[in-house]
Amino acid sequence: MPEGSPAAKPKPKPKRLPPTYTTYKVDLTTPLGIGLDHKNVVVEMDPNGAAAKSEKINVGDELSMVDGVEVRHGCRSVVEVMQANKGLAAHTFVLLREKKRGAGAAKRLTVRLNVGDNGAHLGIGVNKDNRVTDIFAGGVADLDGRIHVGDKLETIDGNDVRDGDVEDAMALGRTVHVLALVRDGKKLETVEKTAAKQATERRRAT
Repeated sequence: MPEGSPAAKPKPKPKRLPPTYTTYKVDLTTPLGIGLDHKNVVVEMDPNGAAAKSEKINVGDELSMVDGVEVRHGCRSVVEVMQANKGLAAHTFVLLREKKRGAGAAKRLTVRLNVGDNGAHLGIGVNKDNRVTDIFAGGVADLDGRIHVGDKLETIDGNDVRDGDVEDAMALGRTVHVLALVRDGKKLETVEKTAAKQATERRRAT
């Protein structure tokens, strides 16, 4: 570097991009049938509530506004805002749903299955971690098409099943069950490859 020349400036580090969100607007009647954490993020859903029946709200969604009032990050009580507007025929909710980058990023899904007379039979097989390993042909989950091999069950009918039994968590006598799932792209690929390998081995054996 020639004498007297200014020193080269270090290259600035790339800024970490914040997660992007998709905004949804939903009009719902009461009772909503949702449970919220301290940040007004949906953590559970009653299958008989208006939120589950609308099929527009998922576990993991964050309530941003209720009836035009900001409630994001728990800055206001959702119940208090709704009580202040109890004369409304329906309440308007603005939801934030995080959209993560990358093919292997995990995402949360809420699936409402109508089992009819099948009761507790969803038509899926799970391992000890409650990750879906089988979807039985012609079963409720197979006909619905939204549950994939590799999905991990988190709640059923609002009951946590991450460390529990799936059948014990399902409310008896219901014809509709609400499942909260986590789908991880990398684990999904691994489970699908394992299932495909096992299917190939079974065909060779027959």
